[in-house]
Amino acid sequence: MNRFKNLALATLAVAGLASYGTASALTWFEAPPGAGELIATAQITSGLGLPALDSIQGVLNTVTLVDELPRNEVDVYRIYVDDYMSFSARTVSSNPDDTALFLFDKAGKGVYMNDDNGVDLLSSLPTGGPLVNDYYYIAVAIGGFSAWDAASGSVFLSGGFTDVLGGDPAAGAFRSPPMGTPEA
Repeated sequence: MNRFKNLALATLAVAGLASYGTASALTWFEAPPGAGELIATAQITSGLGLPALDSIQGVLNTVTLVDELPRNEVDVYRIYVDDYMSFSARTVSSNPDDTALFLFDKAGKGVYMNDDNGVDLLSSLPTGGPLVNDYYYIAVAIGGFSAWDAASGSVFLSGGFTDVLGGDPAAGAFRSPPMGTPEA
């Protein structure tokens, strides 16, 4: 039997984001039918004429069926980092569920990721990960999963669950959702 759960009202809090000089802050609400699982299908949360982004609210299904096989969901959003020196992100949830955060550059290469923040099962990306002000892709997924490139290699360096892991410079761009062994 497959377990289907939602991370309802999970919030991704972000700092250091803006959209070209607009003054008000924006909470992005995941638009139906949900954020895409790939760079090409990411929801666009910032750009010309949009206010600064300070949080994203959405729902993750822990398991979805794809071709009758269970797979864990990931939501990908395109963001604009206006102040890379102060950028940070963390998941906030009233649920005890595990999350993971991934940041990719505009070409889909891994920047850094975190599964568990060391305090609880939520995840955080500390200040100072991005190297320039630019467009990035941020992905949130159920914890314990990895982002893969087209050659089935991990986009991020290996390490422990509470480590903040950098992108693997030898890896290709993100091509598949973070996946792992689904819970039965």
